Amino acid sequence: GGAMASFAQLEESLEVHTAAWLGAVKDALTYPPTQIKNVATVGGCLAASCPFFDLPVAFMALDGRVAAITAGATREIGLGELFTGLFENSLAPNEIISELILPRRSGRAASAFIKLEGNANDLAIVNVAASLTIDALGLCREARVVLGGGVGNRVVRSPAAENLLQGRKLTDERLQLAAQAVGQDIDPATDHRASAAYRLALAKVLARRALSQALGRLV
Repeated sequence: GGAMASFAQLEESLEVHTAAWLGAVKDALTYPPTQIKNVATVGGCLAASCPFFDLPVAFMALDGRVAAITAGATREIGLGELFTGLFENSLAPNEIISELILPRRSGRAASAFIKLEGNANDLAIVNVAASLTIDALGLCREARVVLGGGVGNRVVRSPAAENLLQGRKLTDERLQLAAQAVGQDIDPATDHRASAAYRLALAKVLARRALSQALGRLV
């Protein structure tokens, strides 16, 4: 969709409400207050490269990428390459984001997002999005586990968790193993809102919940 679309416009999309593969986006949109939904844009949220935001975590779990335009050219950038650091992105000075692209998941696919905030409408202490695709044999064909909040200076994907899921039957035990593995890929911070140890424990709990929720949405 266009980068100038507001969160409210995104929320009005019928597909966001009904498609299991977009579940993480629907979940992430339940957190911001109406004032932010009416003003905040998809492109601005992504360009800010703030790991404490919610939608970028959901979009990255869906292999989102952006189209960036200059006067003479357009290029596509995966969100993993767009986010380079805290409030830093890989856009050139003369580039702007024109579009967010979420490749449609085929087959049995679902996603979910969950967040812990200090109080209502607060930035995430930790947030997690998970996306799962299941094949005809009931094995996990594709998995994405992405974390934000105070777990690094950018949104973090967890290959350790994903590798424990892909090609496997998604039992409760398997989801628990994957959730524990996110600790290998994050670097939680201690600040006035939470300790690193608390964030590490929380990341594992939220990863487990997001995976379970995504699995429950598979049809």
